[in-house]
Amino acid sequence: MAQERVYEFMSPQELCSVMQEFGFRTTLETAPNGTPVIQSSSGGHKFIVIMYKRPGEPNYSTAQIYFGFIGAGDRSVYTNNWNRTKRFTKAYMDSDGDTCMEFDIMLGGVTVRYLRDCFGLWEAAHGIFINELLES
Repeated sequence: MAQERVYEFMSPQELCSVMQEFGFRTTLETAPNGTPVIQSSSGGHKFIVIMYKRPGEPNYSTAQIYFGFIGAGDRSVYTNNWNRTKRFTKAYMDSDGDTCMEFDIMLGGVTVRYLRDCFGLWEAAHGIFINELLES
């Protein structure tokens, strides 16, 4: 059995490539502060992946997958219930009153199988979040 590659750090291009292997379309952009941001979607709803690295790291070791639902009104009861009953992701109302969901993932010391599991979990949670949000 071949040993799976372990990424010690990931470049934005490597993460885009891995996401594309999982069936996601990706567009790599750069935020005004220089942070790489990957645009993608799941179930017809856009989300972004924001990559982070600490000073001195040669590439990126963590990322945050983020979705914001604009104009849903006050869903604080829903987001509180989501956080109480779900693991891995967190939901909240941002300062503009938008309903948001985030999922933090590691990019250092990881394999493609780990990332496949993370993005599979994101896709499932993201779908449930949107469906429940639209029903509430």
